[in-house]
Amino acid sequence: MGKSLFASFFILLLLLPFAYAKEYSIPNAEVYYSLQHDGSVQVQERITYSLSGDFHELYLQKPTDLQIRDSSGYCEGRGSCTFRTQYNEGYHELVLADNFGSGTVTVVFKYTIDGEILEQQDSAQFFYKLWGDTWSQPVGELSAYVIAPQGVEIADGAYFFHSQNQLNVQLEGSQLIAMSSNHPANTYLEVNVLLPKEAFANLRRAPNYMTRQQIMDGEKNYLAGQAWQQQIGLMLSILVLLLPVAGMAAFAYIYYRRQH
Repeated sequence: MGKSLFASFFILLLLLPFAYAKEYSIPNAEVYYSLQHDGSVQVQERITYSLSGDFHELYLQKPTDLQIRDSSGYCEGRGSCTFRTQYNEGYHELVLADNFGSGTVTVVFKYTIDGEILEQQDSAQFFYKLWGDTWSQPVGELSAYVIAPQGVEIADGAYFFHSQNQLNVQLEGSQLIAMSSNHPANTYLEVNVLLPKEAFANLRRAPNYMTRQQIMDGEKNYLAGQAWQQQIGLMLSILVLLLPVAGMAAFAYIYYRRQH
């Protein structure tokens, strides 16, 4: 009886970590960056989580040197959700707190950032990570919107995206949309868009003060370098696959020569 009780207690201890395990995935995320004439950017991040286990906080992490103001947040369909901000482990965090059980929940974070539209010699530049590389989970469908101020259109060829994932990019007048399916974990999505300088005020001067053409030439060189690296990676992958085949062919040839 004593041994049986001890065995049951031991099994319970082994099962406790599994009982309290928490996991999440992100089937969908939409981020909106509305550029304003005063040089600020109004941001909305709408993220859908699929939760397994008990969660008490869902949050965004932002660098502490990012100038954030007017932050808020809410959970769709959950009136008990409360918003707060905090500093934690070197990050500025936007937090939504509630007793989240297993299931699907969509949260919305809103905030304004200053100083991220840069003054260049003959243009304004928005060079920014629309989705960061600190997310430990992939995103099923990631959609990023960059919206120019009223009356300002984004010129075709005056924008560039940086991502390790294949993107579907659409330009609709003043709105730039990038969609990434099965966006990998720990992978950022970055944009570099050039706009008329006279459309903005209160711009922060760029550390590298360049012309529009210099920026575009730099982007083209960067993209060419990325394409070359991808080709090298493809060739190395093919070589690795062919090595065993070449080894077997060499063995077969030597064996044939010895037999004849």
